Amino acid sequence: MTGRDAPASASPAGTPGWAVFLACSWTWCIGMYLPLVLRDHYGWAGVAAFALPNLAGIVLFAFAFPAVESSRAAIARHGGAMSWFSLLTIAFHVYFLAAVWRYEFSEVPAALAMLIPLPVVALAWAARALSDRAIVRTATAVYGISMAMTAASAMLLLDDAAPARAAFWAQRDPSGLVFLAPLFCLGFLLCPAMDLTFHRALRSVGGGSAGRRTFALFAAAFAIMLLHTVIYSQTGLRWPAIMHILLQSWFTMAVHWREIEVSRARAVESGAAPRLWAVLFIAWMLVLVPIVDYRWWFIFTGLVFPAWVVLMLVRPRSGRPAASEWAAAVTITSLTPFAALGFLAGFEWLLLVPCVTLIIAPFVGRGAAAESDQAQGGAGASTQPGTA
Repeated sequence: MTGRDAPASASPAGTPGWAVFLACSWTWCIGMYLPLVLRDHYGWAGVAAFALPNLAGIVLFAFAFPAVESSRAAIARHGGAMSWFSLLTIAFHVYFLAAVWRYEFSEVPAALAMLIPLPVVALAWAARALSDRAIVRTATAVYGISMAMTAASAMLLLDDAAPARAAFWAQRDPSGLVFLAPLFCLGFLLCPAMDLTFHRALRSVGGGSAGRRTFALFAAAFAIMLLHTVIYSQTGLRWPAIMHILLQSWFTMAVHWREIEVSRARAVESGAAPRLWAVLFIAWMLVLVPIVDYRWWFIFTGLVFPAWVVLMLVRPRSGRPAASEWAAAVTITSLTPFAALGFLAGFEWLLLVPCVTLIIAPFVGRGAAAESDQAQGGAGASTQPGTA
């Protein structure tokens, strides 16, 4: 057993250390840029609709997995899907680090923008072998630098002579948030269950009350990260924001790469590495496809993974059997057009379809206990002809 997969009793850091680790691992290219998109689209109400369920999902994770055993059981059953969550997290960052400059800096050449992710990916790959002790210490340093960058951005905000950020994303009717907010709630309440870095921190502090304290501190630390995003949504991506984005993207990719390595070692899947690099290459090349933009990636975090959690994790907790993988694939494929048109094309009312489907999915069908009783009754009837 490696230091990256040590038991909870061998945790090298206490609650504050793991809370800071989580604040950095969860500071994705979502929290670092989606608020800018939502502010352009819907104003400050869009930022609030993003931030509140995000922070709630962090706190509720420790209640959804109250013990270390529940986390281990979820990984044992769904570790493959969770590894895909980590892989797509890395791929999203590869795309983002090449694409964001064309949104915010029209003068940046496309060739230069394409080169920017490469050293960040290389450094993330190099950090994948760090131990828990080393990665928590690294997180503390990373978080401290981000706090310094937040202060520097705040100083730029107070500078009246500094130019304000110009909106890039088209303005939309704020009433569309009525339909978008429920999907945000589902995404941010459910996606944490797929995040292997969340599970690692929970196991490392031992779950229970220590887990709840860790995730409460995590929410507070992450709220400061979101505050920085709010600040540079007005100042634009000046040098403090750029340093913050590059550093946090590196850390997020590194810790998810660690989890993929651990999952691969656990499953002894020697063929995982080629698939990983192929996915990252495709993500990198998507920057060159004109019809694809940053928002397309939210099909995964807003629909695919929340649907998987509902069908595979939530249904069994409600007394229904988990869906088959085929049923999950068909459900997700059927809902994708509604999610895409709702979020990407501005027809937000179409988001009602995936929202309602995911809300009622845990309660559709017979309960597992009823099906077991029926099966036993059927077996009894077959051995006792003449009975009803």
